Amino acid sequence: MNKELVREELKKARQELSKQRREEAAESLLTSLLPSLASYGCVLSFSSLSQEIDISLLNRFLASTGRLLLPKTVDQTLKIYRVTNLDKQLERGAFGLLEPIPAKCEEVLPEEIEIILVPALGFDKANHRIGYGKGYYDRFLASLTSCSTIGVGFKEQLVNTLPTDSTDHPLNHISLF
Repeated sequence: MNKELVREELKKARQELSKQRREEAAESLLTSLLPSLASYGCVLSFSSLSQEIDISLLNRFLASTGRLLLPKTVDQTLKIYRVTNLDKQLERGAFGLLEPIPAKCEEVLPEEIEIILVPALGFDKANHRIGYGKGYYDRFLASLTSCSTIGVGFKEQLVNTLPTDSTDHPLNHISLF
């Protein structure tokens, strides 16, 4: 399987989701994930791209409790910051994502992360993910010694198998809505 072809197919399938389906998934994400994250302190989440599942309500709650961590793309790596105010501490950064403003946020060491919510274009039944091809998350996950990971997305993003290589890191769990 060619990764680029798989990416294109997954992008197309995600773009075809209706507004109603997207809203249902975002609501289900909040009610399902919030209780399961209650026992974790620092939660590394993500800012959703326009076609990704909307995780903003969960992020807003985590920020209000001081538990939200978000990544910022710096060169070929991800730097992690604690975000407590989504309205004042984020700006559009790489790829149009809302990213932490370093001068307004506290940088967090990777060892402080307890759980990571990971976005993707698609997931498979063996907990593999396929992203956009830049490798940011794979490099970051490879650098961690121990941390639980959950792939987050739409049910429609699940496929039987994905093409993988030695740089791909399977997730611990997948939560699709």
